[in-house]
Amino acid sequence: MSLMHPYDVTDRQGVRHATTLADCLNIQRTPSARQRILDRSFHRVGDGAAGLQIEKAFFYLDLARGQAFLVQPPRERFRHVDASAALARMLAVLPPAMREQARQVRLVFGLEELREKLVAAEAGLDDRAVELMKAALLHDHPVLLTRARLRLVLDEVDAQGAQFLVQYDHSPKAFKVTYATPELFCEDEKALRRWSGQLERNDLYKLDDGAGQWVNYRRWLPSQDAVAQLHEMVGALAKGTEPKPASKPFQSLLKRLPKGSALSGQGKQDLRKLFLWAKKKNLQKLQDQLFELRFGVELEDSWYRNGDKDDIDTLWRLLKNLPDSHVEGNARLAEISLGAGGGGTYSPSANEIEIGSQELAFKERFEDTLRHEVGHAVHEANPELVNAWLWERFGWATFESTQQGIDDWAALMGPGAGWSGLSAAQKTQMRALIRQACGKAEEWGPTVTPSAPAGSPWKAPNFGPRLAFERSGKSWYEQNATWYRANGRAFAFNFWYGTLMCVSEATLDFVNHKMPDRYGAMSPAEFFAELYALYFDPDDPKRKNVPADVAKWIDKHLGAPESTKAPRPKSTVGQGARPGKGAKSRAKRA
Repeated sequence: MSLMHPYDVTDRQGVRHATTLADCLNIQRTPSARQRILDRSFHRVGDGAAGLQIEKAFFYLDLARGQAFLVQPPRERFRHVDASAALARMLAVLPPAMREQARQVRLVFGLEELREKLVAAEAGLDDRAVELMKAALLHDHPVLLTRARLRLVLDEVDAQGAQFLVQYDHSPKAFKVTYATPELFCEDEKALRRWSGQLERNDLYKLDDGAGQWVNYRRWLPSQDAVAQLHEMVGALAKGTEPKPASKPFQSLLKRLPKGSALSGQGKQDLRKLFLWAKKKNLQKLQDQLFELRFGVELEDSWYRNGDKDDIDTLWRLLKNLPDSHVEGNARLAEISLGAGGGGTYSPSANEIEIGSQELAFKERFEDTLRHEVGHAVHEANPELVNAWLWERFGWATFESTQQGIDDWAALMGPGAGWSGLSAAQKTQMRALIRQACGKAEEWGPTVTPSAPAGSPWKAPNFGPRLAFERSGKSWYEQNATWYRANGRAFAFNFWYGTLMCVSEATLDFVNHKMPDRYGAMSPAEFFAELYALYFDPDDPKRKNVPADVAKWIDKHLGAPESTKAPRPKSTVGQGARPGKGAKSRAKRA
C-alpha cells in the first residue's frame, strides 16, 4: 500500500505550505506518482522557478518492474552505508514472494537519482553501465569538472543516445551532453565488469557483497569517504574522544575534504562543530585551516597569529549567513587578509579583501566592514547585472574622462547646463578642462582648479560641468546635498577614481536621510557595497528602510539572506536604496 501524510513545509521566504508527501509509495496502487516523478512535479510545492522541491525519505516499490528503492535526501549521502543496512531490514519484512519480485534493489539520494533509475530502466539500460558512461563522458569532457558541486544525471534516452543533464550547485548554468548509442556500451558486460573491478571496494558490480546498494558515480570521489570520516570523528568527539590534529590520519583527512561550495550541508555542520572544539582548545592554526575548508577562501596567516581568539569565529558566523554563491562560490573572492590600521579594502585585481587590524576591537564595525567588502566582491562577480540595476533603479553611473564619457555625462544635464550650445572647438576646450579637474585619481578632493581664459564657456554662470566641479569639493560624499542638480539628477566629480558621476536626486535623499552613513554617495560601487552590508545585516535597525522592490531584486538576482526570513518591508523610495554602516572603506582601483 502507499502511505501519504499531510505536512507543513516552510519556504525560504518563511511562507508555510500545506502539502501531502509520501512515506511509502506502491506504484501499483498509485501509478500516477511514477509519472509525476518523471515530470519532476512529485513532492513539489509551487510552480516554475519559485517552486520548492521537497526532499524527504520514502520507500519506492514497483514490483511490476521489479524495483525496490529507498529514497533519502541528498544531504544524507555520507550515510550510505547505514542507509543500505536500513534498506536490507525493510526488505526483510516483506513477504518472500514480494522479495523475489524485487530484482533491482537500490538506495538513491534525492528525486533526481530516483528519476534517473526509472529513465534507465525504461530504456533497458543497466544503471551500473549508466554510471560508467558518466565516467567516460567526464574523461571526454574534462571541462565539466572545472566547477564545484557537479550534478550529472541521465535525463532521457532518445534516437541520438543517452542524454545527460549537467548542472552545478550555486550556478544557473545547465548543459546537455549526449552519449551516442548507449546500447553498444552496455552489450559487453564482461568488459564493463573488468573496468568496474579496477575501482576496488567501489566496484559497482560487487555492491551486493556488503558494500551497500548505492549505485552512483559519487562513490568514486575521495571526498565522499572523507566527509563520512569527518562525521564519524565529530560523533566520537561528542562522546568524549578528541581528535589528534597533529596525526597523519587527521591531516590526510583535511587534505581529502572538499572545499567551500563542494562541501555538503552535513559536511559544513560537522566542520563547524570541529571548529568550535578547536576554538575551545585555542588551536588557532587549526581554526584557520577549517575556515579555509568551509568557505574555500584563503585566510592570511596573521589571522591566527594575532592573538584574538574570536576573530576567525566572527568571520565564520558572518559569512555563513550570506548566500553560498557570495563567498564560497564566488571566484572574485580568493583571500581575506588582515592589514594594519582601520577600515577595509577590496582589490578586484587580486580578488582580495583586507581588513584593518584596528577593526577587531569593535566587533560590530568589524562585521559591517567585512560585509561591505564582500559586497564589492559580489559586485565584481556580477558587474553587468549590478551596474544596469544601479542605473535603472537609482540613476547611478560613472563616466570616464574620455571624449565619449564627458559628452554623455554633460548631455544628461540637459540644455540649461550650457553644453549643447557649444561649438565643436569649444567642446574640445571644455573636455580638456574637465580632464584637468578630474586630477590624477586617488585623492579625496580636487588638486587642480582649471584655468580658463576670459570669455570661456567654463566661466558662464550656469555652466553645469564647472558647477559640478566646484560643488563636489573635498570628501564629496559628505557634502552631496550641494552637488549640482539638473533634470532630476545630481552631478559630481569623483577625485578618488578620476571619474564623473551622476545619480538621481531621490537616491541622494535616501542616502542622506535613510542610510547609516553618507559614504554611500562616494560612488556607485560604494553605494552598492553599503546597500549590501545593510541588507545582509539582520540586526541593523535601519534595515527596515530597504524598499520592498530592492529587497525582492536582491533575493531574486543575488540571493536571499540565510538568517532572515521576516516579511518584506513595505517602505518605498523614489529612486534610492539603502546601504550599510561601517568604517570608511573603498574598492581599490584594478
